[in-house]
Amino acid sequence: MKLILGNGEQLREKLKDFPSPWIIWLLAAKILVIGVIDDKIVAAHGIRGMFNTVTLYVKEGYRGRGIGERMFEKLINAARNQGFHFLTAAVFRQNMVALNLFSKFGCRVINTSKKCSDVIIVCPLTLKGDLICRVLRAVCSVIPGEFLMQVAE
Repeated sequence: MKLILGNGEQLREKLKDFPSPWIIWLLAAKILVIGVIDDKIVAAHGIRGMFNTVTLYVKEGYRGRGIGERMFEKLINAARNQGFHFLTAAVFRQNMVALNLFSKFGCRVINTSKKCSDVIIVCPLTLKGDLICRVLRAVCSVIPGEFLMQVAE
C-alpha cells in the first residue's frame, strides 16, 4: 500500500470519488493521509478544525488488514512534525475497532456521552498535550454530560 501525505486542498482531485459525508470532512483536513492500493484510494485519515479532530475511514473490503493502524501512525507522526500538541476524536461507543486503534496509540477517553453514545477521546502528542488531556478529563468529570452535549452542538 502506498501512503500519500498532504492536506485536503492538495489532495482534492484524488478524493473526488470518495463517499459522502467523508469527503466534506477530509477536504477540510489540515493534514491528510490517503491509502492507495492498485491506484485506488481505499482509506483516508485526516485532522481538521481548531480541536485537531481526527476523521478515519477505511473502505469496506479493506478493513481488518492493519491499514488503519499504519495510516494513523503516519498521521500522528505528521502532526508531531507540524507542532500539534494533541488530537481529538468522537467515536461511537459501539465502534470497538476504532476505540482499540486509538488506545494502541495512547489516546485517552475524556468523556462518554450518554445522550448520543459518543466517546470523546484525546491523543496527547507532547507534554503540553498531556497536560491539556489531564485538564479536560478533570473538567469533564465535574461538568454534567448534558451541558457538554449542548456545548458540542
